[in-house]
Amino acid sequence: MTKNKESAFTLLELLITIVIIGVLATLVVFFVQNTRKNSRDAKRVSDVKQIQTALELYFNNVGHYPEEVTSTISYGDSIYMNIYPTAPSPADGDCSEADNSYRYSSIGDDNSSYEILFCLGSGLSGLSGGVKMATPFGIFNGGNYLTVSDGLLLHLDASKIKNLSDGEQVSTWEDLSGNSFNAIGGSYNNNLKPTYEENYEGAPAVKFHGNVDGSYFDLGSNLYAKSVFFIVQVDSDAPSLSCVVTTKLNGYPWSIRISGVRSWRISTDFNDWINNSNNIYVNGSADPSATFPSNTDRHMFYAEVGATSESSKYFHYIGASEYGNNRWFKGRISEVLFYDRKLNSEERSEVEDYLTEKWLE
Repeated sequence: MTKNKESAFTLLELLITIVIIGVLATLVVFFVQNTRKNSRDAKRVSDVKQIQTALELYFNNVGHYPEEVTSTISYGDSIYMNIYPTAPSPADGDCSEADNSYRYSSIGDDNSSYEILFCLGSGLSGLSGGVKMATPFGIFNGGNYLTVSDGLLLHLDASKIKNLSDGEQVSTWEDLSGNSFNAIGGSYNNNLKPTYEENYEGAPAVKFHGNVDGSYFDLGSNLYAKSVFFIVQVDSDAPSLSCVVTTKLNGYPWSIRISGVRSWRISTDFNDWINNSNNIYVNGSADPSATFPSNTDRHMFYAEVGATSESSKYFHYIGASEYGNNRWFKGRISEVLFYDRKLNSEERSEVEDYLTEKWLE
């Protein structure tokens, strides 16, 4: 009688089986972890949107946003959010535990706006991973918050303008630096002041009307800035010399101006700002003629004071014409930053990254 041999796995077959089971288990764990991460991110966005809704209800009834938010959003007997939510744990992606919260900050002396900073582990609904910022205008990529604050002299931001409708004149553009150098809107020809545009090419801006109206802002003081940043858009029919910032109103001053309708070369009357040829940096480059191609695009320019200008050069007006009445700025400005000191290369890079992510991407 012949006995049948029982079949058995060979060592190789066992090893292959173990490897397959391990790969499948890893895939399952990876899928489950990703699903949980996406779920946490979805909750973060949902929480922030609910906070925004509660804040708008608060604003509509009270006339401003709360100065601070702790465990609830309420005013008197009115409750707009019973429990201020907590971000789900753990933090995901590149977010730190400190980032994993909904950090509310009111903006302005009259609490006319706010910021909520929070962090997503990965992309979701058009938002990339990383720190995000929610404002009354929506939720923005890149965090969009300024990290270099030491020496900040003036900060004007069109995205923080509140209580103005599209096309309304801007009487006061609030300084967010804390120094109260609020920009007061004016018109040299007693026509239109600068006007608010709620959505120019997808984002807010302040519009200057050029020579016809002579619209400008008066900063109220001589600001001895040593590093300046602007986000600007220049109209195709702007004066061939358009002054973005000057020391005097229609008088011989120093100015930073955009020169040449075709090349949009940016130059400055500040004798030794940036370099001997008086060029200033556009979109991070010292060759503005090569990086200023479109009249409709926003651009970032940066300049810093030179050694002989540190104690004598100042700014007082934005958009005003220098000597003669034909150099009024015509276009739009979205953000302005003045520092009372020279930034080092790392700080300058941080500010440029902030402005680029916020306005140029």
